[in-house]
Amino acid sequence: MITVARCEDVVREREAFIEMVRQFFARTGLLGTVHGFYSGEQLLLDGEYDIVLLDIHLSGMDGMETARALRRQKKKSFLIFVTAMREAVFDAFDVDAVQFLVKPVPQERLDRALRKAADKTEEMDNGFVLVKRGSASRKVFYRDIVYCEVADHRITIHLQDDVVEYFGKLDQLVQQLDGIVVREVPIRP
Repeated sequence: MITVARCEDVVREREAFIEMVRQFFARTGLLGTVHGFYSGEQLLLDGEYDIVLLDIHLSGMDGMETARALRRQKKKSFLIFVTAMREAVFDAFDVDAVQFLVKPVPQERLDRALRKAADKTEEMDNGFVLVKRGSASRKVFYRDIVYCEVADHRITIHLQDDVVEYFGKLDQLVQQLDGIVVREVPIRP
């Protein structure tokens, strides 16, 4: 089941989007739930959602601050910004947003964005990296990965409750993680 959160401080817009998401689930046959939040603070106090539809202009903590806070909390939600603030599109890349939609949003545009995020959610639930150590192999599911490090061909995969180390190459790891957010950060001496 796919969980969706809509964070919007204008009640009628929030309710209209919730109904659009429900229509998406009904048309596609995907199982899902959608919850509405009036502020970034309220959303952050709640659980984790697969997909978060965020307005940028919110009272209190704005949508971009909320997205950064979600990332600091290591929440793996796929973010879709839904806003009238076109100028914020470039900031969306900093928080690994899946899509940036400008209001008013037609149902078909929202459906495409939700489909893209739903596909990524399914991939996260079912996808894995195959780790080989000698003659043994282990599946490491994408959903369990917090982050990866590579130093001198030693790959360290940090999981939510474990650490897996093996020898390999960064390009092979990136290839296995194809379609998942991968950001290479160089280490400065």
